[in-house]
Amino acid sequence: MGIETLAASSLFQLGTTISTAASVIGGVAGFAQGQAEARRLRDQADAEQAAAAARAERLDRQNRLTMGSNRARLAASGLTLDGSPLDALVDEAGEAELNELLTRYEGDARAHALREQADAARAGGFLSLGGSLLAAGGSYLGGQSYYQRIFGGGGDSLGSGAFTFASQNDAFDQFAFGFGMGGL
Repeated sequence: MGIETLAASSLFQLGTTISTAASVIGGVAGFAQGQAEARRLRDQADAEQAAAAARAERLDRQNRLTMGSNRARLAASGLTLDGSPLDALVDEAGEAELNELLTRYEGDARAHALREQADAARAGGFLSLGGSLLAAGGSYLGGQSYYQRIFGGGGDSLGSGAFTFASQNDAFDQFAFGFGMGGL
């Protein structure tokens, strides 16, 4: 095998390795991005839920103050808590409780939606990684198949003949193993 053929085959193998590595790196980056987005959305969901709880507690305090003030005014006016005044206080208390519960529910609903988005981002990261690993495998196997057709080589498996000539050439061995390409 001539030096030109050896150089071409070395460059071809290097190109296949770079293409394979680029696929894997892209997938790892997509995976990391998906995980980071999921963490961000979960943190946002926790913050939303905590903010809703704080708003509900603030409403509860305001409602208790208002209810206490209204009871004091009724008592000071000499009215008894029978009939309409009592009905008004009960309605006011019910409305206050409903507002508090609605505030908590809205926060929980927003937090739930954010957690759903986080799950989707996390799954997207896993899909990106899986897809890139499949693409890397396809790139490597396609490169090995093409290498076999162009440069020949024997062997029982697709990649086994790819380095048959390498063991016969010390310069290639030094090149391939020096750059971490050995064992492709």
